[in-house]
Amino acid sequence: KAASIVRSSSRGFGSPEILVYRAGSESRLIAGPTRQSGQVIRAINAIMPTDEPGNLDAVSEQIAGVFNAQGTDEESEPLGQSQILIFTDAQGASGAPVRIAGSVVQTIVAQAPSLGNIAITALSAQRDRADPTLCRVFVRVQSTGDLPGAVVVRVLDGETEIGRSAFAFDGADAVESAAKTIAVRVDHASTLQVRFDRDDALMSDNLAWVSVPDPSPVRLVVMSDGPAHPILLDVLAAISGNTVTVIGVDDPVPAWAQLLIADGVDVGPGITVPSIQFGPAQIQGQPDRAQSRVHRIVAWKRAHPVLVDVSLGAAAFTDPRMLDAGGPGSFKVLASAESAPAIIEWTDHSARHLAVSFDLDRSNWSVQVGFAIFLANAVEYLIPGASGFGSVTTTDAEHPLVTQDAPDGTDGTIAVSLLSEHESNLSALEFQEAEASTTTPRRSPSIAVQRAVWSWFLGGAFVVMMIEWFLHAARLRV
Repeated sequence: KAASIVRSSSRGFGSPEILVYRAGSESRLIAGPTRQSGQVIRAINAIMPTDEPGNLDAVSEQIAGVFNAQGTDEESEPLGQSQILIFTDAQGASGAPVRIAGSVVQTIVAQAPSLGNIAITALSAQRDRADPTLCRVFVRVQSTGDLPGAVVVRVLDGETEIGRSAFAFDGADAVESAAKTIAVRVDHASTLQVRFDRDDALMSDNLAWVSVPDPSPVRLVVMSDGPAHPILLDVLAAISGNTVTVIGVDDPVPAWAQLLIADGVDVGPGITVPSIQFGPAQIQGQPDRAQSRVHRIVAWKRAHPVLVDVSLGAAAFTDPRMLDAGGPGSFKVLASAESAPAIIEWTDHSARHLAVSFDLDRSNWSVQVGFAIFLANAVEYLIPGASGFGSVTTTDAEHPLVTQDAPDGTDGTIAVSLLSEHESNLSALEFQEAEASTTTPRRSPSIAVQRAVWSWFLGGAFVVMMIEWFLHAARLRV
């Protein structure tokens, strides 16, 4: 636009004298004063777009200084014939002056292309229970900007594409979203990249990562003094998808074990694998046996991952053991009976442990739905990834930036989407070309503004003429 104005002004008789200022964080004269249109156009084309705020006040002061200097030069162009054009975006137009040194300013707002934005706003993955190598990736894609568009979402395992699905939006609504499940085969632990390639308002939400766990079944070991509780074995087999190994109290814990479940026995100190202990916990001294009466759980931490969706109000038991995992402050109480902890958690040898104060044989909890939910939550809590759910990587306070291939194919650290619908609700604003005469006037005290005084003389002459007319009329009446 600026270049075309320069060309059209140079076609007539006598080319105007032109100055070009770049109004970035610092005002700078980049061309002129000159009458050579080619030099001016080259200077304009050399200006690169920038996000830094324009310092229009500094430019106004420089232009005012030039105009004031020209006003004292008889050979200079009269100020009334000067034209000032400001090329800016909508933000810069809001602060553009209306006049500079008495000359009207015309502000031309650049038209911004409306790219809209398509983003991945939700992502999850989970392995199939019956077929662990089958992984289902759930993706939700959101489109904003009232523009039709389509993308192909690809799932990559390293450099290999293992799945894809197309998403199309007709632009009928300001915000549209669609969700699909992409089934892929992954026979190993891996971080899958989910992405699509499109130039839009925000590039960082065009890709995200989800880490899927190893498909191998969870390896569980039950330690029991005799036959293990049958319901316990059935629930654990359904959770792990594998046969549960049962060992005796005097048997060593296998090196391949990922989780140890103690069924009414004291496993002793020094356990290096995570454990769930029903009955005697890791205690100091002799266990303090409570009275043989029915006890109930009266309070539990419902927000704890192990107890989410677990109801303990109907659980009843007898002969609870006193739980103590090393002294006060060394463990967290997750559930409490009338006068003592019922479920506790502690960490030893970098492994988490859970202990329940009663035997399953002395409780009705094993026949309740909450017992199976508790075991499923506990296995996932103690062995992350045991449920087959993937872990999504985002850019926030808890996760660093991820080093991956950038969208342009180069290596580097790039921002990962926050998977937030609010973050990705972006669209380019549509601006209109406007003149500064529609903008609220703003004066800068540092600019010397020349004002015409002939109107005052004309008004004074009119007043004198009226007085003379009244005096003349008065003499005629006499």
